[in-house]
Amino acid sequence: TELAASMTPGAYRRLLNIYYGIAGDAIQRPGGIVDKYLGDGVLALFLQGYCNDEPATTAVESALRILDQVADHKDLPTEQRPLPVGIGIHYGEAYVGIVGQAGQPTDFSALGDAVNVAERVSSAAAAGELMVSDTAAQRLPHLPEGADRRELTLKGVAEPVTAWSIASRAAAPAAGSAPKDG
Repeated sequence: TELAASMTPGAYRRLLNIYYGIAGDAIQRPGGIVDKYLGDGVLALFLQGYCNDEPATTAVESALRILDQVADHKDLPTEQRPLPVGIGIHYGEAYVGIVGQAGQPTDFSALGDAVNVAERVSSAAAAGELMVSDTAAQRLPHLPEGADRRELTLKGVAEPVTAWSIASRAAAPAAGSAPKDG
């Protein structure tokens, strides 16, 4: 919001198009699906059978690739580096398919509690941060070194959500392992 307020609409659109290119490539290359561009956000789906690897692993690798690239992408104006992007990942079951007015499909989408929690986890991520819910983290072979455990109180979610904060590789040491609770 601060970034959009400091730019002309045309300059902001150009910046978002660069970001969408970075994100779209990082998501789609390993088999992820860009569901929607939501203003300055992206809703991506990593579905079993479509990803090159386990969906949670693919999502984390894609997210870290995005954070690395927005830190110093050649097409980003120098004053916009690093681009303030935070990413959230959650794992769960959702309806994925066509939705819309009865008899008139209007949109491909993902719906359900898992999608809502993913959006809330994403909202909790600061610029340069990847926030991975414990549900998704449990599907990873390991967490990157330096992952920090957090308890998130999320709007509309009854129970606190355990998540792991992971800094961009551009700002963090190489991947290793971190202990997982529960």
